[in-house]
Amino acid sequence: MEGEKQKKTKLKPSSKHDKTATSDETYEDEDGNEDNGGADKEVANPNMQAIYNEIRALRSDLKSEMSEFRFSFRNDMKKELNEFKGEINQKLEEATSELNATVVRVAEAEQRISDIEDRDEAAREALIQALETQDTLQAKLTELEARSRRNNLRIHGIPEESEGPDLSAFVTKLIKSEVGMPVADMDLGIQRCHRALAPKPPQGAPPRSLVICFLEFRVKEQVLHTAWKKKVVRYEGKRIYFDQDYPPEILKKRKAYAGMLRELKAKGIRFQTPHPAKLKVFFDSGTRIYESAAEAAKDLKKRGITLENVTEPDPTVEKQQRLSTWEKAGANRSGRAVDRGRIREKLRSFQPASPGTSDAAE
Repeated sequence: MEGEKQKKTKLKPSSKHDKTATSDETYEDEDGNEDNGGADKEVANPNMQAIYNEIRALRSDLKSEMSEFRFSFRNDMKKELNEFKGEINQKLEEATSELNATVVRVAEAEQRISDIEDRDEAAREALIQALETQDTLQAKLTELEARSRRNNLRIHGIPEESEGPDLSAFVTKLIKSEVGMPVADMDLGIQRCHRALAPKPPQGAPPRSLVICFLEFRVKEQVLHTAWKKKVVRYEGKRIYFDQDYPPEILKKRKAYAGMLRELKAKGIRFQTPHPAKLKVFFDSGTRIYESAAEAAKDLKKRGITLENVTEPDPTVEKQQRLSTWEKAGANRSGRAVDRGRIREKLRSFQPASPGTSDAAE
């Protein structure tokens, strides 16, 4: 009995082994022989064996599924990456192609812009030269026009329609009576006379000037200087003025001195305005002649003469303005509608000269 107990004790599994030990675990008996519990022995806990078998089967299935999933996932990812890489390469090729085309177009645009700038610079230089030539020709034309008006005289301030039907007789009587010519019975030799060729002014506006053409330059100068020496000449109680008949271009240049003349007169500085459009100022330090209003304004400022409300003309600015306002002949110009009604009304506003007078004075 004791021998059987000891044999059973030796056959009892060690506490170090898992309770889920299987029936195929081997044990040694006292004689050193292996004993697997015997194939013919039943497992102590058949439920545990079943669970263990199911876990091993589940583990095997999971391992197989995970292997298949990894393989499928790897293939899918590789396929997606290849497709993405292909799309990226295609996009890069398209972008490179478009960039190359853009580079070509930009190069062409830069070349065209360069050509346009060169042509524009050449056209600008040609235009400046043409404007300078135009100024030279305009100066010559103005001089010719001024020479053609040398025998002309203008009288400002005569009321409208006060001359009556015979303007020539009215002017002759006015000059001899109001101006006070030294020889009363002197033949003035008036060839033509008329009102300035401008629309008749409305009631209360300044009247148009009278233009008188003398046969001899000497007689015209005598009448003009006599009127200037008298200083104040009146007609019907109103002051009238005698002056040269200047072309519009010269008259514009002379008007540019108006503000300077007021300042010089207020300061008591003597001056003259020689023909055609100069300014002669008699300073204490000497006499100075200015050829233009810009030159006069600059020098007067240096001399400490304040020129209020006087705009100093700038030839450079005027030239830039002329260049900027240059119009290109084309559709914009030819497509403008002509206001024929306005032109017709404008022409109707001109009144014919008084009977017995010419249309123009030389």
